[in-house]
Amino acid sequence: EASAFSVRKTSVMDVMRRLLQTKNIMVSCSTRKDRGCYISILDIIQGEVDPTQVHKSLQRIRERQLCSFIPWGPASIQV
Repeated sequence: EASAFSVRKTSVMDVMRRLLQTKNIMVSCSTRKDRGCYISILDIIQGEVDPTQVHKSLQRIRERQLCSFIPWGPASIQV
């Protein structure tokens, strides 16, 4: 059946937000806002993706404080 093979288009922000969900993290430590923070994250997005969309998504994540990064590390991100 054709309906069984439907593909749902997601935005870069959706992928980035899902990356930061607790159930998708591959470490056994607390990443709650009041207890833990990230040193770095890795998100490999395949397909045609505009780098400005990735930068905008990361900016939104920082603005909304969906996660916290180490204060003493560089904030630069390579796309």
